[in-house]
Parts: sequence; C-alpha cells; structure tokens
Amino acid sequence: KELYRITLNLAIVLGLPMAGGIWLIAPKLIEVLYGLEFVKSVEILRWLAWLIPVVFLRCIMEMFLIASDRQRAVTRSHLLIACIGALLHYWLIIWLGLQGAAAATLLAEILLLVLLGERLHALFVWRSFGRRICICTLAVIAFLVPLVIWNHFALPVTIFLAGVIYVGVLAIFRDIRQNEVTLIR
Repeated sequence: KELYRITLNLAIVLGLPMAGGIWLIAPKLIEVLYGLEFVKSVEILRWLAWLIPVVFLRCIMEMFLIASDRQRAVTRSHLLIACIGALLHYWLIIWLGLQGAAAATLLAEILLLVLLGERLHALFVWRSFGRRICICTLAVIAFLVPLVIWNHFALPVTIFLAGVIYVGVLAIFRDIRQNEVTLIR
C-alpha cells in the first residue's frame, strides 16, 4: 500500500505540471516541430496534454487492481468505457470535429479513472490524494497565468520559469516530500 501511495503521489506531482507545460508551450512546440502550416493542431495538443496525468493515474490503479487479483473489475471497467467512449466520439466529432475527438478521448479516460478509483475506494482513503491534487493544480495555475500573460519568452526560458514557479508553490505549501525528491533525482 505504501508503494502504491508513493507512486500515485509522484504521478500527480509530475503529471499535472507536464500537462500544464505542454498546454502552455503547445503553440511554440507545434511551430518548432512542424511549422506554421500545422498551427490548427495546437488546440488538439492542448486537449491531449491533459491525458498525461490521467493516464499516469489510470495505469497505476490498473496495476494495483490486477496485483490485487481484480482483473475482472479492470476488464469490466474497460468494456463499459469503450462503449461510452464510442458514443462520446460519435457525438463530439459530429459537434466539434477534431477537437471533439480529442475531448472524447480525454473524457473517456477521465471516466475510466473515476470508475477504477471507485473500484479501489474500499482499499484507500482518497482525501490525502485530493489535497495533493488541489495543491499541484494550484501550482500549475500559478505558472500558467503569468506565462500566458507574458508569453514572449523563448521556449527554454518558459520551461525553466514554469518549473521554478511550480516547485516554488509546492515549497510554499510544504508539499514536497523527501522521498519524492530522492525518487525524482
């Protein structure tokens, strides 16, 4: 259980700023990698960036459920979400086009995460993870807001500033744990 808790916390601490960072640098990243003719894909990348923390958490939950001999619960969850995801894709693609496809994928993954979390509810208390998610989300917002307003920095400078602000906010809340610093190194 302790390894599971540590892994979930690391997924939150690393996944949220990765998603926020990709969301932030998406325009510059697409321009550098693919050129201006792919500028329309920026919004798609921004939607899909938020899959990072969701998939991190989902994979950890699936591994724990499988290790706890609950393969059927994982399979049933995936089957249900595959059906819901197909409907979401159908409706959202018609309504929003490519952005609808990205939104449907993200929504289906979030629904799967919630369903797996419910299956693990009896084994863990989720309040401590909720606190961690709130503080990390606040730290991501803390770097997104100023860097969106002042978006004239070069890509490496933007990434560096985002990292400094994120770690600074976590430090203010005393939410960086020693074992996490050791594991990140």
